[in-house]
Amino acid sequence: MRIKVIVISFILIGIIISSFSSPKSSNWEHNDGDEKKKPKDTAKAVVAYGNDYLFETTVDFENLNIYERIDSLVNLDTLTDGIRKEIQFYKTVANKTEDEIFSMVDSLFELDSVPYALINQINLYAALMPKFIELPSAFEILKEDGSPYPANAYYKTWNNRVSFDYSSEIYKNDSTIVLLLANSKTGQKYHHPLCQKTMRRYYGTVTSQYGWRDGRSHNGVDLELHLYDSILNMFDGKVRMARNYSGFGKVVIVRHYNGLETLYAHMSKIKVKEGDSVVAGQCLGLGGMSGNATGTHLHLEMRFKGLPINPAHVVSFQDQELYADTLILKKMKNSYIAYPYGKEFHIVKKGESPYKIAKRYGMNLTSFCELNQISTKTRLLPGQKMKIAQN
Repeated sequence: MRIKVIVISFILIGIIISSFSSPKSSNWEHNDGDEKKKPKDTAKAVVAYGNDYLFETTVDFENLNIYERIDSLVNLDTLTDGIRKEIQFYKTVANKTEDEIFSMVDSLFELDSVPYALINQINLYAALMPKFIELPSAFEILKEDGSPYPANAYYKTWNNRVSFDYSSEIYKNDSTIVLLLANSKTGQKYHHPLCQKTMRRYYGTVTSQYGWRDGRSHNGVDLELHLYDSILNMFDGKVRMARNYSGFGKVVIVRHYNGLETLYAHMSKIKVKEGDSVVAGQCLGLGGMSGNATGTHLHLEMRFKGLPINPAHVVSFQDQELYADTLILKKMKNSYIAYPYGKEFHIVKKGESPYKIAKRYGMNLTSFCELNQISTKTRLLPGQKMKIAQN
């Protein structure tokens, strides 16, 4: 009863969060029975005290690496002893029942200095506990069809002469897709496309962003590298194209088993052949400036069903890691908006506006502003946390 009394005494901020399922391995495996799961529409309000949380995202305790990641975070020199203790305390919610979690929160309110960020994080976890979570409405299970080509159930074609020439029929009915990028249980791995020698020289510098450039759509990112530096495959898959092709110069395109395709352009030398099966981390070629390149760099594209995805929203090129092992793809007219599974907040960067952030997540500007109780003209500060809706 005490927690109810305390909660009523505070201003309740209802954050309606679209509920996603925990990415249990069984949900992602092959299922002959049905291609789509039919979820219930369900949402749960989260009681929040201010805008502070311990983490930018929810924490999936079923991820085998999560405890190692939390422990490495605790060891950072920049953290205060108080924050370290709060993070260690938060780890204990993983094995608690809902009633036990409410008792934990109740005890935290008894402290002389109430740790609201910790309480908010626990309340968020409680709202998203597995028993409340349903699959997203367009969750897909990719069924293999006996083809030697990856993700043939999506594409039905295998063309090594043209880069991305797919019929709109394969994506016209898409809305929201959930893709598993990496899973230690099933052996799915990610590897950074730049070798360590390149990283030591250039630290993952992006020289040209995804988006419009010189009046044209730039469907990838340009990454700084040195002539003849190794370019590495990102995920297991099969080489669909490996040849000199138009403005890309020497280019390699790999189709992966989850349906993603990655393109690596402007190489000086190709190290694989069309039809080769390749694993994450395998060398595909060497850095160069072939094709329409004004300097040595890697032009990297990520596509799903032929439509582009911003690679910088999937991979941290400075940290050499995925933002999340699971990716949400939201279908737009001529592309897919991508963001990590479980992300509830966006951290504002310099120069970002409500419009830019809403567009980044495929949200309606008015809905975004209402969710954050701001106006369309509000000036946002770097480091500020903004709520995002995933529906």
